[in-house]
Amino acid sequence: MDGSLLDLHRKKGKLTEGEALVWIRDIVRCYKVLLRKNIMHRDLKPVNILYIEKDDKYIFKIADFGLARHIGISAINTIGRGTLAYIAP
Repeated sequence: MDGSLLDLHRKKGKLTEGEALVWIRDIVRCYKVLLRKNIMHRDLKPVNILYIEKDDKYIFKIADFGLARHIGISAINTIGRGTLAYIAP
C-alpha cells in the first residue's frame, strides 16, 4: 500500500472537481462491495481508506474491519460504533 486517503490528500493537496468525483466514485464502489456481502464497516474514515498509485491512477481499498459487523435481515444497529470525530450526530 502507498498509504491512506489522508496521506494522499496531504501529498496531492487541492483536488479538481473531476479528481474528487473519480475518488468518491471509486470509494463508493468499494463500499458497495461490502454492502453486497452484508458487511457494515462502522468505522469508515480517511485513514481506513488505503490507496495504491498505478500508472498515474489510484486504486482504493477499505481497511480496518475491527468494528465491522455482518448484517442480516433482522439486524439493527442501535449502538454507536466508530471513531468519535467521524460519527454522525
